[in-house]
Amino acid sequence: VSVDAAGCQSLASKIGQLTASPYDASFHPNHGLSPSQPTNVSLQLYVKSIPSLDQKKQQITLEGYFRESWTDKRLAYGSDNDANCFGSLILPESQRTAIWTPDIYFDNAVNSMFGTSSSLSVSPSGQVSRSRQYVIVFACPFDFAKLPFDVHSCNVDLASYSYSTSDIVLAEKDGQGIVIAADNKGTTEFKLSDGAGKIETKWFGTGADKVGYSF
Repeated sequence: VSVDAAGCQSLASKIGQLTASPYDASFHPNHGLSPSQPTNVSLQLYVKSIPSLDQKKQQITLEGYFRESWTDKRLAYGSDNDANCFGSLILPESQRTAIWTPDIYFDNAVNSMFGTSSSLSVSPSGQVSRSRQYVIVFACPFDFAKLPFDVHSCNVDLASYSYSTSDIVLAEKDGQGIVIAADNKGTTEFKLSDGAGKIETKWFGTGADKVGYSF
């Protein structure tokens, strides 16, 4: 391992060291702990604008940043010299698949696209933060009976695709599951006015096969 004059490894070398065997990116951070415990994943949807709203298709398009955070103690490096070398490890695109990330998806999305603007970082304590730019079309039932004094509520449903609540549990990041930019840009007819988050467990199956998923 090469180091500089201050005794610090390169960023790529440090990330490679932390993700070397026995680290396994296919398992969530708390997998295998005794007693068993899920990994807590905090989510936040930052909404910047409404690029479009299609009344006929009953769809709304939102644009902004999707933020996630969780702790992976396997990646903690605060006890070694490199804690003084890096404020945090900013993973380049080529090394982002080396660590575990939650498979969060938008359950009521009609179409979704994540832009090239994104970041993935690890703090000395093993706190992982990910932020991704998004443009997503959501299904939203509108009722225009009170037009032009109508107010509509649209749900944004998020969940893990493959992990049950025994593996990961979702929470609102910093106590706010959704944040609407103060200067958010609406359409010519509609503007975002408020947003609220809620975490709940939905159960699928019956009897011994009943499994809970965090939404």
